Amino acid sequence: CPECGHRFDRAHILQSVIPWEQRKQIGRFKAYWRTVRFITFREPIAMEGAEVTLPSALIFRNVTLFLLCLVTVILIHLWRVYQPHDSARLRKLLIGQPMAFSRLPEFYSNPCFFVTSVIACCLVLIAATGVSGWFFHQRRTTQSHQRTAFALHCYSIGPLAWIPLLASLAVLFFAVEVHSDHTPFIFYPAAGAFGTLCVLCALCPIVYWLSILRLLYKVTRSRMRIFVTAVTLPILWLALVYAIPTGLQFAVNYLVFFYVSIRH
Repeated sequence: CPECGHRFDRAHILQSVIPWEQRKQIGRFKAYWRTVRFITFREPIAMEGAEVTLPSALIFRNVTLFLLCLVTVILIHLWRVYQPHDSARLRKLLIGQPMAFSRLPEFYSNPCFFVTSVIACCLVLIAATGVSGWFFHQRRTTQSHQRTAFALHCYSIGPLAWIPLLASLAVLFFAVEVHSDHTPFIFYPAAGAFGTLCVLCALCPIVYWLSILRLLYKVTRSRMRIFVTAVTLPILWLALVYAIPTGLQFAVNYLVFFYVSIRH
């Protein structure tokens, strides 16, 4: 480079517009967040001619899944730790709720239920971000095109990478809000920031759904497949959110009951 003096591969820089494909040249951390911004805010037309590789896309997906699972485990653990200190306020919020919700503090105090819930949440994230790959599968196409389509599916997870960052900031502002309950000029800004960050976290799955549709249209150019995906994918996500935790809890409780029965 005539300005900074660093070496770079000109052919590789011009080869792909996806920063993660150039992570060895620009650095992994910078490449990761540039790719997250690129997938979240750029139009698919900006990816025309971009060369994507399946191994790099799988690494990007695995890193994002690791961050999502990590922040999920931390949030559930913070929820469990915070319960005994604020059980009165929680019970007021749960008044009139079904029995299962009103007894959440007792459930999470059970180590078996807590560990099973953490595993179930991680499995839900893995399954929900993987099920969309079915829609990228195309018959009567070359193997190279199929690998490119699945690589784009792996990159579509990019908008979900904002959740760990936003959730961490939300927890920070929530802690400030709790400890500044009697200081209005700190409490209300912290509460506003916490609410805004929660809304942004809730919007991330919607942006992820839109990114899947945009990249799927780039691969298939089929409006019918886009319509079917747009309708079917949320239904599959809701089914996974219900089936995996329920099935896992039932299986674990059945095994524990069977083990206790055998011992006695």
